[in-house]
Amino acid sequence: EGGSVNLSAPCVNVLWCIQPDLLDKLVSKPELLSSGFLQRFILDEIQWPAEVYKDPGSFCANVQNAWDRLVEELLCTFRLALRPNEIPATEEAKTALLEYRNSLVARINDPLDLKDVRSFADRWGEWAWRFALVFHVVSHRREAMAEPISLQTALSAIQLTEYYAERKLAVLAGARFAKERELRESIMALVADKGRLAPADLQRARLARNSDEAGRFLDRLVAQGFLIRT
Repeated sequence: EGGSVNLSAPCVNVLWCIQPDLLDKLVSKPELLSSGFLQRFILDEIQWPAEVYKDPGSFCANVQNAWDRLVEELLCTFRLALRPNEIPATEEAKTALLEYRNSLVARINDPLDLKDVRSFADRWGEWAWRFALVFHVVSHRREAMAEPISLQTALSAIQLTEYYAERKLAVLAGARFAKERELRESIMALVADKGRLAPADLQRARLARNSDEAGRFLDRLVAQGFLIRT
């Protein structure tokens, strides 16, 4: 009702199962692409073909009971704990997760790779840690604090992160293409006005932040056949 709400111990998760056209609308809004909202979502667009219906039968009581016990145990051990529980990690696991994050740096700094979606790619290292933690506590439950996160758990987390990173890029592809086309049209309009371009011209027109970025944009247009180098 227009006022603020104080949350003493917030713990919020959001699960959306939405139509493809609504997902396209979400990622096409510039304010959502830069607000930090969509960056926190792990997205996956699933193609599900039509299937012949058949009676699936009843749920397995043993599976359902095991799931209920797992959720209850994790909630009581971690979410409802009076003090936070600290999960250790082996040096090998730490190194693997750190190296994964560092492996993204060159791509994030490359204006022709991930620089335009840096706010998204910056989250992937965080995702890997989160996945590793979830895998670990599900495997060890109440004993999770006594066992460090292993290298294999870290590698599994990185593998899952890479899958969802690719899915995120697939969902963002349309918005990225539109942004690239807008930039190309602006550069071509500048060419039509000036006759020839240097990287400094893109900087002065606020189409690139520095000469290296401007040079890469021009190189791409040359490679694509839109410009000729003289």
